[in-house]
Amino acid sequence: MEWKTMTVPEKKFDSSVADLKALLLFGVVVNHAWAASQYIVTPQWPPMPVWNFFSNVLIISGLPVFFFLSGYFAPTESFSFFSPEYRKLLRKKFSGLFIPYLLWNALFIVLFLLAARFFPRIGARVESFQLENVSGILCSLLGIGRRPIDAPLWFIRDLMLIFAVLPVWNFLLEKGSYWFLAGLYLIGVFIAPVTDFYPNYYSICVFCLGLFCRRKQFDLHCFEPHAWAGIAALFLMSLALFWFPMKLGTVRAPAGLMCIFGTLVIPCWLGLMRFRHSGWYRRNVTPSAFFIYAAHFLVCSAFLHLVAPRVPDFPWKMAVLYLVFLAAGCGVLLAGFHFLRRFTPRLLGVLVGGRADA
Repeated sequence: MEWKTMTVPEKKFDSSVADLKALLLFGVVVNHAWAASQYIVTPQWPPMPVWNFFSNVLIISGLPVFFFLSGYFAPTESFSFFSPEYRKLLRKKFSGLFIPYLLWNALFIVLFLLAARFFPRIGARVESFQLENVSGILCSLLGIGRRPIDAPLWFIRDLMLIFAVLPVWNFLLEKGSYWFLAGLYLIGVFIAPVTDFYPNYYSICVFCLGLFCRRKQFDLHCFEPHAWAGIAALFLMSLALFWFPMKLGTVRAPAGLMCIFGTLVIPCWLGLMRFRHSGWYRRNVTPSAFFIYAAHFLVCSAFLHLVAPRVPDFPWKMAVLYLVFLAAGCGVLLAGFHFLRRFTPRLLGVLVGGRADA
């Protein structure tokens, strides 16, 4: 196997990309606010299908963009598994992904075990995760055979695995970029056993697409002049993805369809970089996005489950519970982020993988 080096322009920090990533991370938070639906027993306004569409399809449609951008900003030069470049990549991902992944899951496990004594709901979760034994703890900590106990971090787990074989992706792209990409997508769309085994197969497709675009020196900002058209296209495609499973009588769209959808929405989300953020948002919100993303599954959910039983049934209950989940939960997390940033910056840096100064 021959390994060659390919020279590409230096990857520079792009504040617009950082702001977009923050928006996408908050989309994950909004997606999990859908947990409020379990407390709804009366008709709502807007109607529940609208909440369902917004939370579970439209706002979360940006998830493939994370994998695309991760591929785009990954090293594109070909190197072997035994090269200094690969060891450097592993060290970077160890501190930036693996350590935060372990720490957040470990923190969740400890808090779940402590809270289980006082809250039956948490006790049921502890039992479902089998945290009473070592194997259950390891599975919850590492995300083996299921999502990790801090469920949103499945993205970090999958991204680490994709990066672990980066030399393979780069080698295949160098030897036959178009044929390799076409093969990846054909497998995802037409070979159901593969997507049944790994439902998030689209992540590999769009990650390698990001690598390919970087090799071709693709400009991430080229869609910005068409941002409004992208927003309209994103809405229509998301609506189609929401409607299609109902037409089939299933809960989710086929995994193969996600390979296509996850690719088509990328230009739509990239176009949103046209609406650049500055000032307070860039100083406070963008750096805190990963922290809020990693902690919200516990903190925002705690606010929701404490408040929801005390809110009477009325047409705006869903809106109130979303406000509790997002405003109260994220507000506390934002304050916690800045508290740690001020008094324990090293600890915060470890928890967010060095992203506190993004």
